[in-house]
Amino acid sequence: MNFTIQPIDVKDVNTFVNIPTFTVINKACNCLFFVLQIQDGFGVRRFVPPVGTAVTLGFVKSRPANAQSSATVITKHATLPFVGDNSMMKVELIAEESTALITGGLILTVGGVAYAINNIVKKILGEPGF
Repeated sequence: MNFTIQPIDVKDVNTFVNIPTFTVINKACNCLFFVLQIQDGFGVRRFVPPVGTAVTLGFVKSRPANAQSSATVITKHATLPFVGDNSMMKVELIAEESTALITGGLILTVGGVAYAINNIVKKILGEPGF
């Protein structure tokens, strides 16, 4: 059993589409929505964690200088943006955090267990509105 996420573009709880990656705009506040999923012998499906389960996303802030050191990570706690669907979650990045992170993967933590998700964050260097 593994957990994963599906990034989504959201209008409301009933109107959303799957997108391949989180697109993070540099130097801007970003609100990133996703669906928490479980992957096991039954396949991949939406998952509603038990009440009180902490879900976090760890965005890579910098690459390690050498093989013995680890990357710096920006950890954000997921919140439930809509009543009625607790598999939908969101995290918010402030402008300073969006400037610091890099394109690549992230670390999903569900109830204290970490899962690496590769190639899911795409940083756009353009300014918002341009």
